[in-house]
Amino acid sequence: MNKDLFKLFRFYLLFLIWVVSGDVLRIVLKIINVDTTKIHNLAIAEFVLSLVVFLIGFIIYKKEIKKDYKVLDKKKIFIEALRLMVCAYMVEIISGIVVMFIFSIIGVEATGSINNNVAIKLLKSAPVLIGVGTVLLAPAYEEIIMRLGLNTIFKNKKVFIAVSGIIFGVMHVIDFKVVILTLPILGIIIDRISMSKKKNKLLLNIACVTTYLFIMFIIITLMSGGINKALIALNLKNFIYVIEYGSVGVYFAYVYDKYKNVFYTIIPHALINFIATIILSFR
Repeated sequence: MNKDLFKLFRFYLLFLIWVVSGDVLRIVLKIINVDTTKIHNLAIAEFVLSLVVFLIGFIIYKKEIKKDYKVLDKKKIFIEALRLMVCAYMVEIISGIVVMFIFSIIGVEATGSINNNVAIKLLKSAPVLIGVGTVLLAPAYEEIIMRLGLNTIFKNKKVFIAVSGIIFGVMHVIDFKVVILTLPILGIIIDRISMSKKKNKLLLNIACVTTYLFIMFIIITLMSGGINKALIALNLKNFIYVIEYGSVGVYFAYVYDKYKNVFYTIIPHALINFIATIILSFR
């Protein structure tokens, strides 16, 4: 198999598992008659799901992870991770201010994304399991997929950084799988155009993005049963929150591109989630 095709297959296998794992989980819970109306049952299931995705990600990228760990400067990593975490918070604060500014302009109240509200309920139901999943497992498999894995299928680092941030933002607040699963494909097309010797690269990329957005809107409209229902389902608020999550995703992609070591994004990500978990536990 061609090396590039193998890298693409490997990434998409893990990415697909991650994206559809929630749907698979719901089917399994229904088959074994687990009461999904009880938030505690969902919390346990979410932990198991995180563990499974992490283990699969580790197996697929075991060679790269071991290599990164071997060359990691164990004496300096924690201090460096703290610095990177502070920088990530600065990015998050600035992007958060931008989001609040946008909300104020359009006259919409910022209430927090749907996923944040669900996370609070899960955390209160099973603090230890959700804490471990959020602080240790999620940062590990998210960085393995969105930084280490995604980076292997791109040739242009700017495209990688941008696409990584967008997918990271979209996955945190939008539930349409068709959008999430096809974003890397759009990124690859833009990446290859950017690396080619063709003229009018910018126009070609704009045409690709415009066509993609049009096709996605048509598909979502058909899935939702009409334009009005599609607009309601898409939820403008969540799209705006993509800016906040996406900015952090862009930052971590930049960090990964700089250090070429996944631990330089996993550890700061874990520290951020640890602080966020502590804060959420008091809400």
